Amino acid sequence: MKNSYLPIAVVMSTYNGEKYVKKQIDSILCQEKVNVFLFVRDDGSTDKTLEILKSYKLKYPENIKIIDEDKSENIGIKESFFSVIYYVYKNYSWIDYFSFSDQDDVWKSTKLIEAYKQVCLDNNVKGILYYSNKTVVDSELNVIENEDITVYNDFYEALWDSLAFGCTMFFNRRLASFALKHKPDIDCLHDSWFYRVAKSIGATIVFDSCSFIMYRQHGDNSVGIKGTKIYHDDLVYMIKRFIPVLFIKRKHHIQTYMSEIYTCYYDELDVNAKRIIQYLLVYRYSLRAKMKLIFNSGMKRRNYKMRMVWAYKVLFNIL
Repeated sequence: MKNSYLPIAVVMSTYNGEKYVKKQIDSILCQEKVNVFLFVRDDGSTDKTLEILKSYKLKYPENIKIIDEDKSENIGIKESFFSVIYYVYKNYSWIDYFSFSDQDDVWKSTKLIEAYKQVCLDNNVKGILYYSNKTVVDSELNVIENEDITVYNDFYEALWDSLAFGCTMFFNRRLASFALKHKPDIDCLHDSWFYRVAKSIGATIVFDSCSFIMYRQHGDNSVGIKGTKIYHDDLVYMIKRFIPVLFIKRKHHIQTYMSEIYTCYYDELDVNAKRIIQYLLVYRYSLRAKMKLIFNSGMKRRNYKMRMVWAYKVLFNIL
């Protein structure tokens, strides 16, 4: 595996993944024109996952490192991923590019090099984050769906369910320095934190409509595809989902999320993002803030269904 190509850190957390993890690791190690370093932490598996990881480490000692190898503690997907990315960022200063990985997908051999080509010339001091479409497959890698995300490339995308899945992300050290500046206290995943921090501080966001990953769906997925289209523009679905919420305690997940980013990154926030977050923080009690959120120029770019869904969320305090 040793070569003179560009070093890239792939960050993975595993949990009871013995059935599929071999194919995923093989596809990572077979990446073309880059020198892959896989950093993986097992989150207390009770099957043979850790044994498999150790066998790969013995075979590829220079390219695979197991974090907390002698520990069997289950700390959850968020904490596990953050512990690995913190470790890599702190101890491998010569690695400038990073990618998250699930344990059960299969990557095309050009995934990392194609992502690198699209970010390598960017000089944004806030960093850059790349993500792409996915090819959704079943447990036997039969194609279910070729994802086709609609991207508007504005801050409002950070206020919906994240479009960017960690398994397609590729980012540089500059962005990592901001995203790791504060460890989130809220209930969130590592990839949504990186995505929303990037959106909020004005990092460069690159979307690739091509797919370089077979995103495997099976009964044991920790996080699966939810159907971006449903969450973004199906008003009937939204009404059915949220009318019961009117009669129970609401969690205000997006507002809580953005409140933490606002507090932690106030000085780094993009001007437009800061203004929208300020409206979001008070919208439940301010008609003016509601109107500013509903009639923002960014929302006018969406189709009418998305605008209706957004207005519904704002009016009924569901963000």
